[in-house]
Amino acid sequence: MSAADRMGARAVPGLRLALLLLLVLGTPKSGVHGEEGLDFPQYDGVDRVVNVNAKNYKNVFKKYEVLALLYHEPPEDDKASQKQFELEELILELAAQVLEDKGVGFGMVDSEKDAAVAKKLGLTEEDSIYVFKGDEVIEYDGEFSADTLVEFLLDVLEDPVELIEGERELQAFENIEDEIKLIGYFKNKDSEHYKAFEDAAEEFHPYIPFFATFDSKVAKKLTLKLNEIDFYEAFMEEPVTIPDKPNSEEEIVHFVEKHRRSTLRKLKPESMYETWEDDMDGIHIVAFAEEADPDGYEFLETLKSVAQDNTDNPDLSIIWIDPDDFPLLVPYWEKTFDIDLSAPQIGVVNVTDADSIWMEMDDAQPHLPSSCSLLPSLSFLERLQGHQVILWLGALEVSMLGAEIQGATFPYTPAQLSDLCFLSHDIPVSIFCFFHRPPHALSCDSLLPHLRALISLPLAPST
Repeated sequence: MSAADRMGARAVPGLRLALLLLLVLGTPKSGVHGEEGLDFPQYDGVDRVVNVNAKNYKNVFKKYEVLALLYHEPPEDDKASQKQFELEELILELAAQVLEDKGVGFGMVDSEKDAAVAKKLGLTEEDSIYVFKGDEVIEYDGEFSADTLVEFLLDVLEDPVELIEGERELQAFENIEDEIKLIGYFKNKDSEHYKAFEDAAEEFHPYIPFFATFDSKVAKKLTLKLNEIDFYEAFMEEPVTIPDKPNSEEEIVHFVEKHRRSTLRKLKPESMYETWEDDMDGIHIVAFAEEADPDGYEFLETLKSVAQDNTDNPDLSIIWIDPDDFPLLVPYWEKTFDIDLSAPQIGVVNVTDADSIWMEMDDAQPHLPSSCSLLPSLSFLERLQGHQVILWLGALEVSMLGAEIQGATFPYTPAQLSDLCFLSHDIPVSIFCFFHRPPHALSCDSLLPHLRALISLPLAPST
């Protein structure tokens, strides 16, 4: 599957072409001259991207510290395909020009002409970029743009472990909240346990940042003991300590692989496809919110609260998309999902065909719903015909109460649900209803009477 296919971009080829044009040719407008220090790079016409084949691939690998290879299918004969291929090559040329002094090389491997080389190098997915650094091979799963690719490769050049040696670096570490991070406390760089940590970091570099400290004062502030490693899930304030210290490389890698899907994840340009492909049985819960917008910020805080209350639930994962990060995709998303991204949205998306259902927001409501009062409308629930659902009951600063529907018999009666709702008169209850695709789909017909009864309950007002 091509990178374009992954999020449905092929459904709108004009969008992809416009995206490539803007990303490559987005130089200052005519009549506007860049000031010194703000001159954007323009392609200088020098060919730096190498067509890698059986004759030259060994020499190409010897020449560069880091090598990025685009594994592509042969371009088709029509004009649009030829133009798109030329634009993709131009993106690589511009990135190669910018990173020339950093020892980063760029090449292209044709999946038909150079199939033997592709097999030797382990290239399997067409229209993907593979980055080679030493013995490590990293598949780039980000946006195909010069600036995003350059930023990613600059991260690849960095050491896989960043050291925290003082108060300012500690503050910078603590300010990272929108991605997974790990930090360990070790005696020094020569420690065998640090080396195991470093080797594990290389497995996830540069997608997951690893930090270490040799400073006992820093470790004390983080409540870390010697050879202990803390794992921070995205948007979570408290870490989870990897058990059974000191840990081997294999133990660290296994723990990260098991916990790397955060309850709330942000879609980022440099890892957008990796995140999107990590779905829950073909389904994503997706939330759109502009962090810079007051309503979007408020809604994002609600999402964080929901994620923190339900962090122990492996079946709940929400992808947060900030439309400001993907301005060229906003028209596509609005058309495909039939939503207005000028306001926060949350819904369920089938990644196979982009079919989706979105919670109806009340425009007349003066404030966005809190994590304690998000109640899907009945019309939203009635559109879940033919699917099994999971009903989540959550309350402010109260661990999630929930029931997964395992069969045709709903495990809670309306009366029992009413009792749950009134665990506390001053704690409002929220209800989330999302897709869960089971081996045997359950019709909502038998469930709707219970939901109607629940919705009619006089829930405590939001505080």
